[in-house]
Amino acid sequence: MLRTFLKKILPWIVTAGIFVYLFSKYPPSSIWNSLKTVNILYFCAVASGYFLFMYLLDAYVITKILNHFGHRETFKEMLSARGLTYLIMVVNYAASQAAFAFYQKRKHNVPISEMLGIFGIIVVIDLAILTALAFVTTFFTTWPFEMLGMNIGHFVRLFALIVFAGFVVNILFWKGTFGKISFLEKMRKKDFFSVLSKAGVGDYLSVAFWRLPVHIFIMVGMYFAIKPFNANVPFVSILANIPLVFFIGALPISPGGLGTSNAALVELFKPFITAGAIDAGFVTAGELLLSFSLVWMFANYLMKALTGVICLKFISKDLFKATTEVKEEVAIPDVAHLADDL
Repeated sequence: MLRTFLKKILPWIVTAGIFVYLFSKYPPSSIWNSLKTVNILYFCAVASGYFLFMYLLDAYVITKILNHFGHRETFKEMLSARGLTYLIMVVNYAASQAAFAFYQKRKHNVPISEMLGIFGIIVVIDLAILTALAFVTTFFTTWPFEMLGMNIGHFVRLFALIVFAGFVVNILFWKGTFGKISFLEKMRKKDFFSVLSKAGVGDYLSVAFWRLPVHIFIMVGMYFAIKPFNANVPFVSILANIPLVFFIGALPISPGGLGTSNAALVELFKPFITAGAIDAGFVTAGELLLSFSLVWMFANYLMKALTGVICLKFISKDLFKATTEVKEEVAIPDVAHLADDL
């Protein structure tokens, strides 16, 4: 009972608490004033164009990664499958990954454990790419605040060294470099870790090659996304801070980073944003950034939901239900728990 509360209810309580804090610091009336500065048509064009290209790029990249690991799938098929998981993603990100694993099992007989292993590699590579981008930009920008008692630049560099060292240790571990220790051997032989045990440096580099364009597009997209608010953030600040926003949003604090990523975006970008409305004293930097994060998030969720509903016409939702590979009654909770940990 306590585990259910901590796992399912507490994150939403934390999310509510974060938004209560944000709206107490940046009143809804001020947020509304910020929204009055938005060029609606410009924003809709940027948001829809960004989402469409990201959807196509996401489906193409996943197709290529699965092809690399020996699963022959087409881009056309992936468009429908990935689009439907977007609908589930609006409710629960972890469940969307689980549903995609079940789809691969039913449609192509890919073991669920193998799909989760591939997801694990993607997560590791995404973290490495974000860390590398943040590390590089510490030499081109500065932050006027600290994290854990350190200047953020120094914190990012230290964190980067830890991540890269951990990445090397990860590869060596799965290759059995640390010897035949019994409990390590048992872990390596589990089905869930089969892909990690077999993956070599070339596999990680291949995944990184395909994932890098996704992250570059996100950076470029965020640079243009703020423009309809008649505001500007230097691109180097986007490059330096978006990885931190994503990292904070990925922490298992709130569902899908809801609230945590909004707060991180507001606080990290306040020193760098410029806008006529801010100069005129019509709104503050925090109010404008919070309104932007909320509208951008709402637009993204709306388009994901619409895409999923459309894809329902082209693919059976039964393909995304739990398979007999695991017990039906525990399949989704167990997989969602694994995805949350990842």
